[in-house]
Amino acid sequence: MITLCWLNVKGAVRQQLKYGQLRGVPWGISESGYNRTDVHLNYQYRAFGVPGLGLKRGLAEDLVIALMPQRWR
Repeated sequence: MITLCWLNVKGAVRQQLKYGQLRGVPWGISESGYNRTDVHLNYQYRAFGVPGLGLKRGLAEDLVIALMPQRWR
């Protein structure tokens, strides 16, 4: 049975594949970010991800690929 959830997952995978091919990077990168405080101790946050899937505008401006350690049993 095709559900709304299944259609969303299928669309997200398509977008990941298309973006990976366009940028020449592996597909499946997820939205992530980092935080820190500046010299005035103000909290700073920066998000990264696939344009069209992330909630933040301007995700296409930066490309970040980071290995994600996994533990297989």
